[in-house]
Amino acid sequence: YMQKIKSVPVALPEEVRRFVEMCSLRLFERLGCRDYARFDWRFGADGQPRLLEANPNPGWCWDGHLVKQAAYAGYDYADVLRMILEAAFRRLAPQPVAVPVGSNGV
Repeated sequence: YMQKIKSVPVALPEEVRRFVEMCSLRLFERLGCRDYARFDWRFGADGQPRLLEANPNPGWCWDGHLVKQAAYAGYDYADVLRMILEAAFRRLAPQPVAVPVGSNGV
């Protein structure tokens, strides 16, 4: 028989929440993720967090895990799409070029 698995939010001790968040941010950078990603964690019977999956390109579908996880933080589907697009726009925006003093006659 198949058991249905549900994603559920959990109340974590502050130090555990900070550890999971720090690890997720480091992985985001080290894996070269851009704009968004999803990190799925599971907690063992001993209470220790274990990374189940790092997904650098999770689906944007309205009923997907990314949107379900965002809902736990109070974001709806439109919020998720807006935040992804804003992150991409910030990354792709032209960067100001520093002009050395004196190079343009000033």
